[in-house]
Amino acid sequence: MEDKNNNTYSVQFVFFIILLNLLLSSSVLALEIEAAYGKRQGEITFQIGGQITLDSGETGRLRFPLSELRFATNTSIINFQLSHLFNNNWLASASASKNITLNSGEMKDSDWGINYYFLNREAFPRDSLDIYSESRLTLDAVDLKLELQKKLTTELLSYWNVFIGGGILFQRYQFKAFDTVQSYPSTPEKPADILTGKTITYRYEARMPFASVMLTRNFNPKIAITFAIAYSPWLKVTDHDNHILRKKISTGNSDGWGTTLNASLNYLLQKSTSVFASVVYLKTVANGIQTQKFSANEEISTAEIGLRNTNEQKIIMIGISHSF
Repeated sequence: MEDKNNNTYSVQFVFFIILLNLLLSSSVLALEIEAAYGKRQGEITFQIGGQITLDSGETGRLRFPLSELRFATNTSIINFQLSHLFNNNWLASASASKNITLNSGEMKDSDWGINYYFLNREAFPRDSLDIYSESRLTLDAVDLKLELQKKLTTELLSYWNVFIGGGILFQRYQFKAFDTVQSYPSTPEKPADILTGKTITYRYEARMPFASVMLTRNFNPKIAITFAIAYSPWLKVTDHDNHILRKKISTGNSDGWGTTLNASLNYLLQKSTSVFASVVYLKTVANGIQTQKFSANEEISTAEIGLRNTNEQKIIMIGISHSF
């Protein structure tokens, strides 16, 4: 497994070097720089449950999901992109985005079947929502994307420019949850707990090589539209969850798929400067294993349990571009 991962990183590094050389090449025919401001709405969800293996070797099967955490990603972002068209056939681009507001909404934590599995199976149903909490949330997020596409010559779409190719998307999202209010829906007589300060930290990292198709069309000398789609069956996700008050640290490794859809409208202000508006949709789903480590009375116990990560986002941006 380690050799496979090393080979994957080597291929990605070679791709990055080739693309960087293309972007900086003196033979480039067209260079464009974009800057944009946007609003992101969405959430990253991780769920655990299903097959569980204890450090003693004992195995079992639990409800899925047994636990679910939903991290809102609602922030303002800035995005920068550098792209080159060379030989009038190849388009290389590199982009980076970063959130500029920290508060991203709420983290919502739900646990089902806790009373059924750990207290009384006759008194509580397996699917009862036993613990529910909401926390304030901050986010530090970075997205990086590299892409290389080739322009096709086709008679089928005579009014459109068609590009096909691929690239890689990197995501790193770091959350901090604090000031948690925890309630007990299945036992409403139990008062809610108010937990002040930082209660959970969560880090989500995704690496997604993808294949892509882009269509562009000029309606007149000033107005152009672009549609793009990317798909990947090669998604890799790692995550790190620290339940601070419970002294539980969990790490996960997951594989899955992802897709992005993009539509943009471009208006030429003058010879080399344009303004644009774009809408981006992203969804990724990955399944894997989470390893949990519990610390109690100076003893550490571990368990492995099924894991699913889902990342779904919608982004609306407006920006300006300039060509050289």
